[in-house]
Amino acid sequence: MKIVVTGSGGQVGQEFEHIKKIHFNDIHSNHDIVCFNRNDLDITDLKKVEFLIAKESPQLLINCAAYTAVDKAEIDPESAFKINDEGARNIAIVCQKIGIALIHISSDYVFSGDNKNAYIETDITNPSSVYGASKLAGEIAIREVLKEHIILRTAWVFGEYGNNFVKKMLNLGAKQEKISVVGDQYGAPTSAEGIANCCIEIANQLKIRSKNEDRWGIYHFSGSSYTNWHDFAVEIYKQAVETNLYYKPPIVDKVTSDIFTTSTKRPANSRLDCNKLLLAFNIPADDWKKKLSLIVNSFLNY
Repeated sequence: MKIVVTGSGGQVGQEFEHIKKIHFNDIHSNHDIVCFNRNDLDITDLKKVEFLIAKESPQLLINCAAYTAVDKAEIDPESAFKINDEGARNIAIVCQKIGIALIHISSDYVFSGDNKNAYIETDITNPSSVYGASKLAGEIAIREVLKEHIILRTAWVFGEYGNNFVKKMLNLGAKQEKISVVGDQYGAPTSAEGIANCCIEIANQLKIRSKNEDRWGIYHFSGSSYTNWHDFAVEIYKQAVETNLYYKPPIVDKVTSDIFTTSTKRPANSRLDCNKLLLAFNIPADDWKKKLSLIVNSFLNY
């Protein structure tokens, strides 16, 4: 199967570049992966999207392109909606016109975060931020335009590439003896590698789909088990000590989210129920502690 990946400069997108160049193993060997970063393809340019995708003529498009500057979105909603809404619609329009399937990466931010339980796919969406509203608008646009789509909501993404919580904590831990991390926001860390591999496994199964394929729609994919940001940080430092990255970890104080002033309301509950994906594609939740160890070990080479 030929797969086009958009947004290959981001955290998840760079994992596809990595798959293409290095880890071309059994689960990826049946795919020809073509990656476009933001400089290669601006998804807000419909004509450019149509030209490049038609030229490549793939069977599947994986859209990782997104505006992810959560706080900046509050003061620049136009840019957030242009990429996350209009750009997603452009991708869907072209997929529908050419006749190809789409996997689109979305976010836990489409929910308010006020639920007491883990969110399932049919729970009411009610974003409390511009970023979340723009991601929800993109989901709606795709569903309006294209039947053959998989929308994959995820949360708390970390990985070897780009900026993320794990890298921030490791850098702070090397400089400070004490840090404060919120303990009243709950979710599950999700590795960028896990998300990329999830998309590839879905592609493997869709490759042999019948004309009556009925698995299109929205799915959740995130880590297991659930935690909070404070305990996530503690686990990061625990693994850092075990791998001899640090001799002594910093003290991690647990604080409430009102201690930090941000322009965006973060969801208090970002827990996603991933059972639908497991039942439909036999893909389990991401083992984030195992994936975290790989990232911590990679810091030894820096």
